[in-house]
Amino acid sequence: MTIAYKALLEQRLALQKQLEPIQAEIAKIESEALQELQEGKPVQGFTLKKGRKTRKVKDEAILVQSVTELGIPRSALYDAKLKGVPALDKLLKETFTKEVASALYSKCIEETIGNPTIVYTGE
Repeated sequence: MTIAYKALLEQRLALQKQLEPIQAEIAKIESEALQELQEGKPVQGFTLKKGRKTRKVKDEAILVQSVTELGIPRSALYDAKLKGVPALDKLLKETFTKEVASALYSKCIEETIGNPTIVYTGE
C-alpha cells in the first residue's frame, strides 16, 4: 500500500500538532523533577545523574611552554595527522596530471553514499 507524499505529509503534520502539547507536558514534568532533585528532594521514578565531564586545553601556548620547560620535548605534545580528503584531493589535482591523480584517488580513497532522506520541499 502506498500513500501519496502529500497525504503522508498531512498525516505527519497532524501528528506533530497532536504531539506538541504532550511533549510540552513531558518537558514541564521533567523540569519540575529536575528542580526537585537538585534541591535534594526525592522524586519517584527519577534520579539525578551527574553531567558528562569534558576536558579541554585552556591555553595551548602556556601548556606547551610550561611542559617544555620541564623537559618534555615539543614533539611529544603533538600527533602528526593525515590531511582530510578534500585537502588531499586538492593536493593530488594540483601536483599530478589528471590521470595520475585519478588513479591515486581511486586506489587510496573510498567513497560511500549514505542512506537517502526525505526532505520537505514546501510544495
